[in-house]
Amino acid sequence: MAALNLRETYRQKYLLYMAVRNLTKNHLTPFQLCELIMDLTVLNTIKNTCYLNPRTNVPKAGQLFTLMAEYRSDTSHHHHFVHLLRVSPVVFDVIVALIHDHPVFHNDSQHPQAPVEQ
Repeated sequence: MAALNLRETYRQKYLLYMAVRNLTKNHLTPFQLCELIMDLTVLNTIKNTCYLNPRTNVPKAGQLFTLMAEYRSDTSHHHHFVHLLRVSPVVFDVIVALIHDHPVFHNDSQHPQAPVEQ
């Protein structure tokens, strides 16, 4: 049997809920008629909704540091951070803390050295 998509799963679960709720009812009262109309509205909404889960805007930028900072600041984008750098933001912070004082990241020129994080 093929796997159900999210929309079909929601529809089947809601139909099951309706069936169980109405299992012991022998006749249709005005309240139950309102419930039925509401149920049909819910099923129609499930059918006609393009995106059942909320969509978030994924930041895009030209500079790696800017993009990394965007992905790091929002927990919903941490998976993008991990995909980009292959480590979680916490691990990245530990690595930066470990190498921050290393001589390779310091210079004696007139131009200031970029921060280790960049």
